[in-house]
Amino acid sequence: MSLESRGVLRVGLLLLGMSALAVALSSVPGSSAALWPVEGSPAWHLSQVALVRVALPIAALGACVLFLAPGLLLALAAGGAGTVSGWVVAALPPAIGVSWLVVQLLRILSPASMGVTAVVMLGAVVVALGVALLVARRRPLPWPNGGARAWIPLGITAGAVMFLAAVLAPKFVAESLNGDGAHALEVSRVLLHQPWPFLPSAAGAIAFFPGMTSMLFTIPNAWFLQLFGVGEAAIRLPFLLHLGVLALAIQALAEVSGRRVGGRAHLVLWLGLGAYVLAMAFSASYSPYHADLALPATQDTLFMACFLGFALAMTRRAWGAAFIWAVLTHLSLPSGVLLLGFWLVAELLVVRPIAIGDLARGAGIVVACLATTAALGALVVATGSPAPGTEYGLARTIEELLQLDPTGWRRPIYWLVGAGIFPVLMLVRWQRQDAVARRLTIVTLCYFLFFAFHVRLSLHHLAPAMLLPAAVALRLRPDATAARHRYLLAWGALALVAVVLSRPGSATIGTATREVGRRLAVTVGTPGGEDPATWASSALLTALFPPEWEPEVPGQAYGGSALSWLVYATPEVVPGQTAYLLQPATSTPPNEGRIVAEDSLARLVVLDTARWTADRARRPPTNRHAPLYAISRETLFGISGPHVIDLRGPVRRVASRLGLHGMSR
Repeated sequence: MSLESRGVLRVGLLLLGMSALAVALSSVPGSSAALWPVEGSPAWHLSQVALVRVALPIAALGACVLFLAPGLLLALAAGGAGTVSGWVVAALPPAIGVSWLVVQLLRILSPASMGVTAVVMLGAVVVALGVALLVARRRPLPWPNGGARAWIPLGITAGAVMFLAAVLAPKFVAESLNGDGAHALEVSRVLLHQPWPFLPSAAGAIAFFPGMTSMLFTIPNAWFLQLFGVGEAAIRLPFLLHLGVLALAIQALAEVSGRRVGGRAHLVLWLGLGAYVLAMAFSASYSPYHADLALPATQDTLFMACFLGFALAMTRRAWGAAFIWAVLTHLSLPSGVLLLGFWLVAELLVVRPIAIGDLARGAGIVVACLATTAALGALVVATGSPAPGTEYGLARTIEELLQLDPTGWRRPIYWLVGAGIFPVLMLVRWQRQDAVARRLTIVTLCYFLFFAFHVRLSLHHLAPAMLLPAAVALRLRPDATAARHRYLLAWGALALVAVVLSRPGSATIGTATREVGRRLAVTVGTPGGEDPATWASSALLTALFPPEWEPEVPGQAYGGSALSWLVYATPEVVPGQTAYLLQPATSTPPNEGRIVAEDSLARLVVLDTARWTADRARRPPTNRHAPLYAISRETLFGISGPHVIDLRGPVRRVASRLGLHGMSR
């Protein structure tokens, strides 16, 4: 089936109409967040329930459509609409590219009003539609076959996005940012003022992240910030975008070789993803108080959507697309190179006869991907922008690889339940797996084993191993109707068990960070947090409360992230509210204040000692994590214990004897 110009125009107008809905509802996340008081819960009225539980999900879905619309039209023009799921997946790379251009254009037009933002964002859709129409005038464009039934999974995905937005609305719009979330907000909004999300070393610890191989998530985040305004929801709602594309990428992999995934199977797939969503929303965090959807959930889900795009392109032997997806995977997270490498290993072990040419092309793609990423990093520096961060540096990675914890017996349980139980069980059905499923199985096992004995582990490290088995399970579903129904029933039943096991100890949202942060006034640097001095001076805030990795947090003391308190600070002292003042070192300290820390940049003054005492005595709830996913502080922060096998010393001695002095340090 193919589309001519009239059909393309109808598709474009439909996407444009849905995109306009997102623009019309762009104020909904901010209005929803405003319903929550700084402390406590809102007193609900019917209109407020409609705003949060109805309008917000519609706005979230509309934003996903608006983001993807230019990519969908460009993918259509490029002939990428062979299947519904494949079309949506193919739309992600051009959509990310267009979103970066939109953000940069709006930066140039700064300060851009909402009207200008709407014109630019909708204009991008119109331009993409124009390109598709020009191509359609020369040749008909491929269009998914299968009739209305082929679109049911897409409808289920849209419904799932809205359902999750409604159910998790408080976490999206009202929960305080934890340290990871605050970091995600700050580096994402940097893109509103410069081309790259990197910060100068003068900014302090915040400049270590992101690096060149962890920056991709900031581009969709910045686009959402332009649409919805600077706030918590704008950096959390992209999670739904990435999750929707990921679900359709899993379906697309299951449809390789011409198989079709029906609505029932796709519904069960989403039910299985429920355990992953709960794990990431409530338990994947270094904070003892609450997880934040802004990070790592958003970054990890985009990462896996990109890798699944790479896997799909490799199974189709679409080499150009595979290269693009490989670059995006590597720009998402440093562990992307692991997945790319494991895929090549799987190709070598599974494909018979061994396709030397295909293996060589795949290896060439990975090498070209690494070279491209390195070239982009060099380009960033050459253009005068701050250098990419080094948080995920090689030295630190090697250090962690040389410290092993053989006692991590709970880690397979995290993996099993987070994946929805059933998909992991299907990995053992090797004899019934085809070549695609076997490659995915090998990648999954290699990735899990890579992290299974790390001395340091956070739940989100296992996200790829949680998601890849779903594609295997979807490919293994039987063809016979009765057998397929039993198969999906068993999957659905175990998915429900996994969802129950993944539920949080408490669904209440964390607000302590906002409550404490509003009592802080920051007069260092320029308003808006764009001055490196502001970020650097925030290190002094640890004199008020210890960082979350200190042993006394949370049992003996309230602690957290200096960056998260900084986000909620006021630009000037507010009488009756401000208890803490972070001022320039050159300013005169207030007479009634107590100086608790200072350096060459700034001075931290406590204005209300009684309030400080009360805040230090805070004990926010720590039961929001699911009990199943409990991870010790030692494991979270990589603290070596008596059970850890430390190979660093022996490796250094061997390196020294071999004359490898760089490794022996």
